[in-house]
Amino acid sequence: MSQPEVTVELDRLEDLFAAPEIAPFEGRFSSRTGMQQLIDAIEDAGLGRTAEPITVVIRTPEGGDAIVVAAAIRGYCDERLARDASELRMLRRSGHYSLRIGIALLAGCLLISASISSMSFLPGFIRRVLGESFGIAGWVVLWRPIELLVFEPWPVRRDVRMHKRLRDASIRVVATGGAAAG
Repeated sequence: MSQPEVTVELDRLEDLFAAPEIAPFEGRFSSRTGMQQLIDAIEDAGLGRTAEPITVVIRTPEGGDAIVVAAAIRGYCDERLARDASELRMLRRSGHYSLRIGIALLAGCLLISASISSMSFLPGFIRRVLGESFGIAGWVVLWRPIELLVFEPWPVRRDVRMHKRLRDASIRVVATGGAAAG
């Protein structure tokens, strides 16, 4: 059984890393780089979460040296992986810092809530509204730390997966001999 293939057609090999020029009168409407197109193609084909090796086919009118292109893709992916690792560390650090502040504010809000609930000189309805309002506010304060620690890393982890898949892929460059569709 052969490896799954992901193909991208480019007008120029340089469009792999740089956004191509939009030329509507020449039929070029996309401003996505070839790398963005490859990542989308891997995701669309359901190959992002598999360990199965993939082959990337780059079709351009002029063709190119697959070894040079593979080295450029590996270098690009390694740089993106380093940047993503740094972003994940920053998110984790910000999340932990925000969580410490959030827990302190939650404790304060719950303390105020309990204090208000025990104030017998206030009518019961007012005690309940104020007490529950502070309790809710305390829990809402934890929203951002949870978002930083749990949800914001998801797109970065997706990028890590995609760039690892591209870095490890077999690369073929095919000369189409004519104008490629943009």
